[in-house]
Amino acid sequence: MIVPLVGTLLVGIFLLTYDALAVQRRELEQNMLREGEIYGLLAEHSLSGLVKNPTTPVEQLHERLSLLSDTMRAKLTLLDADGNVLHSSAMEDEGRSTSPEIRALAREARERSPAIRRSGRYQMVAVSPVGPAALARVLAIELDESETLAMLDATRRHIITVAATWMVLLTLVVLGVLRVLVHQPVLELRHKISRARRGDWRVAVSFADRRDEIGELGTDFNDMVRQLRENCQQCEHLHNIHLQQAAHLASIGELAAGLAHEIKNPLAGIAGAIDIIRDELPASDANRAILGEVQNECKRIKKTISDLLNYATPQPPRLQTASLNQTLEHAVQMVEHQSDGKVVRVVRDLDPALPALPHDPDQIEQVVRNLLINARDAISGSGEIRVSTRFVPSPAANRAPVVELVVSDSGAGMTPEQVARIFRPFFTTKQSGSGLGLAVCKRIVDQHGGAISVESEMARGSHFVIRLPVVPVAEKVFTLV
Repeated sequence: MIVPLVGTLLVGIFLLTYDALAVQRRELEQNMLREGEIYGLLAEHSLSGLVKNPTTPVEQLHERLSLLSDTMRAKLTLLDADGNVLHSSAMEDEGRSTSPEIRALAREARERSPAIRRSGRYQMVAVSPVGPAALARVLAIELDESETLAMLDATRRHIITVAATWMVLLTLVVLGVLRVLVHQPVLELRHKISRARRGDWRVAVSFADRRDEIGELGTDFNDMVRQLRENCQQCEHLHNIHLQQAAHLASIGELAAGLAHEIKNPLAGIAGAIDIIRDELPASDANRAILGEVQNECKRIKKTISDLLNYATPQPPRLQTASLNQTLEHAVQMVEHQSDGKVVRVVRDLDPALPALPHDPDQIEQVVRNLLINARDAISGSGEIRVSTRFVPSPAANRAPVVELVVSDSGAGMTPEQVARIFRPFFTTKQSGSGLGLAVCKRIVDQHGGAISVESEMARGSHFVIRLPVVPVAEKVFTLV
């Protein structure tokens, strides 16, 4: 920025100086032309009477030429029709032939008086006809302008020197001002940005109090660093809380896993004893129905314990390249047989050209089964569940191809607040749910290198989308949160 600005300034000063000198020279040349014209008319008027009178003594004519020559500081020459010198203020030129340039001016002067032309750098020639026209005599005045042009050259050198001096001084002043106002703040800003990049959020620039664009930049930088510092402190605080919660949940998970193992075996014994007691009662005994309800509650407790164990002690997927459609079909058939008295139709829209992909069939089947059971529970009375698959060759720029699995239902749907929390552990929208099913689903999909998302709207159902990569991904490490 500094170099173009200074360069533009220097070029501007140079052009202004050159234009001033050109104007001065043009005015001098015009003055010289007017001076030659005036001298020509003056000499013509002064010598006209002497030349017309044939009895005028030569000495008188020479005296008049010498006087005019001294007055005009010029050489005066009287020429005949052939261009020969009849009389001259420089007597040694008499009888000689003049230059072709003056003879050409003499012919021009007979048509237009006077004829004026430059002759070399320091010479101006004015030619005027004098005496009777029949004699065709002309008077040539050769003006020496060397002193005037020498003064012009001296003036030019002085102007150039002054302009160059001012250019140098102005350049130094501009460079100094730009260094103080722009260069130093930019260097300070770069230094402070480097420190901020290394994690020093206490930095601040010193030029933020200036009342210009640089000051506004400094103010914005200080505000940005302050905001980042506050965000980092808040993130650190939240991270510490998150670690404490994770440690707390991990402890609870270990405790819950231990309790689940302690409960699971006695629960199996209780369930077996109830089966024996129920089988020994007569078919007409009213207690058989009560024991049936107890058996259902035991099954629900067993499922909750199984979900808790699966979440507390996750198992890595055993990947094998297999057909995803077959895995889905097996899960759909198992759920279809458990209608629970509802009229729910499961519609399959499976892509037959779906490529085989690496996955754990048991875990993916568990995911689909949970989604189907949740979809069935969200439907009251009758409704429809749609299961579809399709191949997506390029989901986004620089992303590998994926297989998309979609489970949609026509159930009650969820609010945006519920959607935001649906994959959190122990969060459920059902009265009898454990809140671990979807959390386990998300963990399994994440371990497969995929992603799960949901879109839902009240009274219009939910739409779960699972994307699984076609190419195997590296095993991920997951923490209990």
